[in-house]
Amino acid sequence: GAFPELLAATGGGVLCAPNDAADLAQKLGQLLADEPHRIALGLSGRQKVISGFGIERAAREVAQIFEQKSRRS
Repeated sequence: GAFPELLAATGGGVLCAPNDAADLAQKLGQLLADEPHRIALGLSGRQKVISGFGIERAAREVAQIFEQKSRRS
């Protein structure tokens, strides 16, 4: 299984029970059989990762840290 928090943050996946090969196989089978749902999950996950965890955001946050540190010096 994946981390529920990651899937909640991105909307880009399906949870399966940990250490349960049958559940994993069932979920994979459902995804293989449902192309529109599979594509929607991929697009949602990609968009949320890009907008929430992209290089631009990382750069902004690093710049903010440097600004805060330089004000304290």
